Amino acid sequence: MRSKGIAAFLALMFFSTVSIAVPRYSPARPDPMATPGELCHRKDPDFIEYRYKERIPYCVRNVSSELKADIYDYYKVPQEKRRFYTIDHFIPLSIGGSNHAENLWPEHRKIKELRINLENEVYDDVKSGRMTQDEAVAKIIKAKMNPPLPYAQEYFRYRH
Repeated sequence: MRSKGIAAFLALMFFSTVSIAVPRYSPARPDPMATPGELCHRKDPDFIEYRYKERIPYCVRNVSSELKADIYDYYKVPQEKRRFYTIDHFIPLSIGGSNHAENLWPEHRKIKELRINLENEVYDDVKSGRMTQDEAVAKIIKAKMNPPLPYAQEYFRYRH
């Protein structure tokens, strides 16, 4: 009888440890209520110039540590897990995104690696005039709101 009690206790401890190791919350995509995306504009304090034939307002990168911490807190990313994330511009600066909280979210580095060339390809297309800003933003939003989750779910299940 006592061995069953010990076995039950050990099983409980094992499953408790496993559940602690798996995060309760790992954002795979931006929360559209908090991070709908925001474009740079001429009156933005980070605006420096218009770019490309389309004259897209460009904001220089300027995200404070405090704002990054606020974003992590909103998305409930624990302090000890933040090293696995990067604060991402939902709409990249290169195609006219802003540094405002509405355009920032914590993206897991492994998710970002799955579309490593997307932002550069879109930037090149906008810069060359092959794609408009609206088309580029739509392509970025579609990709970031639809990450390759089968891989992501496996990754989060066993890692972070």
